[in-house]
Amino acid sequence: MHIDPKSKHTIPLETSQSARSLYNFQHIYLRIGDELDNIFSGIDVALFDPTSRLDTLSLSRLALATSFQLAEDISDNQAAEATFQRLDWKFALFLPVKHPGLSERELCGFRQGLLSTSQGLREFGLLLIELKKLGLFPLSTHFLAEPQTELNHICQVTLLYALKVQIKEALGMLVSLAPDWLVQHVSPHWYERYSTQRFNPGSAPVNGNLTHEANRLGMDVWHLLDVLVREDTGDLAHKPEIQSLIRLFQNQFALDGDSVQWQAINCVDCSFYQPGKGGL
Repeated sequence: MHIDPKSKHTIPLETSQSARSLYNFQHIYLRIGDELDNIFSGIDVALFDPTSRLDTLSLSRLALATSFQLAEDISDNQAAEATFQRLDWKFALFLPVKHPGLSERELCGFRQGLLSTSQGLREFGLLLIELKKLGLFPLSTHFLAEPQTELNHICQVTLLYALKVQIKEALGMLVSLAPDWLVQHVSPHWYERYSTQRFNPGSAPVNGNLTHEANRLGMDVWHLLDVLVREDTGDLAHKPEIQSLIRLFQNQFALDGDSVQWQAINCVDCSFYQPGKGGL
């Protein structure tokens, strides 16, 4: 059942009260929540979804959450967590306090649908312009002309985040089960790069260069996996943490002689959330 596009974006009372008690009224997400009807007044939200499967309020939420991802440069995983935990996001997304939030699959599916329709992309560009007027993107202007590029960027940020998380889990397993083996087979820089105190999967790449960061991580992963396969490591190579790392590596990288190259695929071609294709 589709909701009339003229319906009001009503913020639940508990969400409104809780968010206003925590944040200044000039907080950007509170300002967005207070202006939702004006923001969407000139936008044909239904065009975001070429399949016509989602109602307009769901599409509004997904479009806003995607815009917030662009503003904060975060992955689907982090955005999904924000829709569940952060009251400022819930306020802007007109979600109840106890709402479980949006899922990673919903966010990815929304982008893929949006990228398949030029009309939807045009309307999404209009939404970004309206949000910029309110101050969501105070330091960014380039994306307004190329929403397609920015949507693909979210996908790439998500892939890189998943790789970092899996590296951390694999190394945690090896530290627990085979610390002596690990000491003998990793480079000294690993202690600096991947120590628990320093390695944050959610941190932005140095200088914002995703490809450079991904290739650096890819070389380390390739070295680790190569040693695990070549040497007699018992069942270490068959541990779930290593097998998941192998799948992500195979899905994201191509070998080029003695180096690896990150394949920064476009969002519309992403199979990350499809079981059996290197995804979740």
